[in-house]
Amino acid sequence: MNIHHSHNKDYLIKIIKILKIPIKYSNITKPLLVENISEWCEINEKFKFGRNPLFINNTSDLIDYLGNANINKKTLLCVKDREKLMKFSRRIISFCDNGCDYDLSIFKDKDDLHFTILWVCKYGGSISTCRRSIELINKTLPPDKKYEMCFDDETIKELKEKEIHKALMTPKFNKKFKKVFVIFD
Repeated sequence: MNIHHSHNKDYLIKIIKILKIPIKYSNITKPLLVENISEWCEINEKFKFGRNPLFINNTSDLIDYLGNANINKKTLLCVKDREKLMKFSRRIISFCDNGCDYDLSIFKDKDDLHFTILWVCKYGGSISTCRRSIELINKTLPPDKKYEMCFDDETIKELKEKEIHKALMTPKFNKKFKKVFVIFD
């Protein structure tokens, strides 16, 4: 069984969890995980899955699904792309910290900066450095239009959970009104 290279380890683990496949995936590398999935599919050729969001009914559907390119690849960036996005985000942050001066930055002109910001907005929604750089550029430059990040559903869910957690963990100040007597000797 050939599993397409666009399926990364985290996505394979997610598929295992969704389909409830009895494969141990903790502390294992991607090649071993691929091998374990292949062995399981060979042993359980006629296995039927219950209802699931991936619409995979049986083992042959699973083999077809994993053999094709990952349809969610647009949200899953490879390490090189993430590093590039973070590098350009840091450059945007340094551009803002240097007083938006093109002479002190790597950006040649306004168009170069604009295209870099659009690229970071499109693909960097799941990276905190990218979100921070776009927030900073929106605060410092008064552009004709504000730049908006593109978020996938998982990132939106994570950000909402972080916001709720932060609200719960912040200490709350309660005023108590009562009489206090101070006695001096």
